[in-house]
Amino acid sequence: MLKTRIILLICIISLFMFHCNSKKETEQFHAAITTENPESRVEQLRTFAENYPKSDSLGRVYLNILNTMYKELNLQSEAIKYFSNLLITENNDDVRYNLYFFINSIQNKDTTTAAIETERILNQQRNKDLKIEAYRFLIQLYSHISLPDSIICRETETVGNFLINSEWNDPNDFIKLSDTIIKTKDTTLLDLSNRLLVKGIKVNTYENIMRIYPDEKDTSWLSDKIQQNYFHLFLKLAWNAYRQRNYIYAMNLISQTSKYNELSLDNGLILHGAIEAKNGEVERGWNNILKGLLIDTSAEQKSTEIEKIYTDIFRQVKGTRKSPGKFLKKYRDAHQSQIEKTDQRNPIL
Repeated sequence: MLKTRIILLICIISLFMFHCNSKKETEQFHAAITTENPESRVEQLRTFAENYPKSDSLGRVYLNILNTMYKELNLQSEAIKYFSNLLITENNDDVRYNLYFFINSIQNKDTTTAAIETERILNQQRNKDLKIEAYRFLIQLYSHISLPDSIICRETETVGNFLINSEWNDPNDFIKLSDTIIKTKDTTLLDLSNRLLVKGIKVNTYENIMRIYPDEKDTSWLSDKIQQNYFHLFLKLAWNAYRQRNYIYAMNLISQTSKYNELSLDNGLILHGAIEAKNGEVERGWNNILKGLLIDTSAEQKSTEIEKIYTDIFRQVKGTRKSPGKFLKKYRDAHQSQIEKTDQRNPIL
């Protein structure tokens, strides 16, 4: 009888303490979220998150912090960094929903669309490694979100180092992250880009590709997919070697690239010509650059890097008095005229 009373007393005390703690938590949450000053609100909400890491309100707390930082305080870069750190570390379903809802709402604006997109992402990630899925999402995010390059570089470096040291097995993700690095034009990250591409080459195997597409029964496309991946990976490595002025290594890489597809694709011929010119074969390089510029008639407009390659070698071959722009236009017009004359001589019956 006494034992039963003691147990009952313990239960009553526990319930009382739980009620007090719950009331205190609710009061702190309400006080923090209704604070008018945005800076104070963020500070109080962060304190709440630290004090109550298992609170049912944690998702709303993080969403409020992020919205306040991004929309009221104009701390967009800091908000994205905070979001990234939370996405990698948090596994709670409600927290993850609010994190993805935040990032979708600032991109889609419309809350209904943001909610639908958030549900789609969460359904897609169900029964998968959440940390890996978080990093995969960040790869996509950093490739198109508008942020200062310094922030993108720092966050990309974090993601990149994780990928390289993990069992990540999708070559396309290594390519995407490398492309994000190149867009920032931060030459200090070229080594990281190279390491990502080399890891992409290592995981570009039949077994790994099949793990990415486990439901595919028809595998006839697989060989072409692996070849295509190798082409892009080696071509990007060749570009990096050229950027780092390692021209002999770049020549080896572009030769390796040509084993997997035609260099006429993706401006490979222009890069090949640039590498040849840097290795002393100026005339041959010049001809390949011109061929590449005939294949892609807006290459120099889409890429300042290609424009510089063409202009520099044009000066070397044609001198400094002629206009590289006028020459290229005449060259393309003459080529097009020749094609039209040939078509007239050989009409299709």
